[in-house]
Amino acid sequence: MCPPLLAGIGSAFSGMGASGLLSLGSFAASAYGQAYSAGIAEQNMLRQAQIMDYNAVVRNNNALMEEYAAEREADTFDKRMSAVMGSLDPQAAVSNVVINQGSPLQVAENLSREAALERLAILNAGEVAAYAQRTGAASETSAAAAARANARQFSTGAGIGLLSDAFDTGRTLLRNA
Repeated sequence: MCPPLLAGIGSAFSGMGASGLLSLGSFAASAYGQAYSAGIAEQNMLRQAQIMDYNAVVRNNNALMEEYAAEREADTFDKRMSAVMGSLDPQAAVSNVVINQGSPLQVAENLSREAALERLAILNAGEVAAYAQRTGAASETSAAAAARANARQFSTGAGIGLLSDAFDTGRTLLRNA
């Protein structure tokens, strides 16, 4: 003997023609397809969010490297300038010019000033590059958050589409009954 629920379902389908069964089959296939597609799309969006998070970490690391590289370049520049400045005084003494007076002193002063400005320019370039990297990291982080929010919408969209298909199938079955 059949349970009453199965008997009720069986009797509901017994009066249905081939077109009704095909409509139900079409609905079932459509429902599965929409749910599967929504799941795949959601997983793709979540994976893209993970990639964006990774890119943000890389950009933050790049920002640190930009700053470090600028500091190293400025230190190297300082060493070269120290060597140049160290060679100025002996040359001035060899040329019978009194140290701390006249043209060689002005040359050394101007060179020192320009060296300080060049060091600041090197450090500033590193800061600007680091800021650009950090801005990119913030943009990646924001895009990842948006991707996660959008991923949650796929199942809602699939549910709405599924509901629409269910109503269309029900209407078709009622018309054919």
